[in-house]
Amino acid sequence: MPEPPPAPAPVLDPYSWRNISPNAELLYIRDPDEADIHVAALDGPVGFDLEWKPTFTKNTPENPVALVQLANRDTILLIQVSAMRGKALAPVISVLQVPIESLRNFRIS
Repeated sequence: MPEPPPAPAPVLDPYSWRNISPNAELLYIRDPDEADIHVAALDGPVGFDLEWKPTFTKNTPENPVALVQLANRDTILLIQVSAMRGKALAPVISVLQVPIESLRNFRIS
């Protein structure tokens, strides 16, 4: 007798960051001075993500980062570095240069 087909995947509610932090502030930033102010104000654990236009051609250098996303429980920063014309972002860089000691309790499962 053939095995029955697998059960369908459960239907999940769409994810929204507002369900977890309904009062979080979302800021879209294109000015380096504004980025410096808001990044310096972040405290506690900070999550990050980087976005850039993908390269699909072999042996072609990667495109530069276009968007830096930094967030803590209260603030979500979308920093469009591609609009900043190469201006230095010292606070953003310092957040991304995490000392290895601070990763000791980090677990991947």
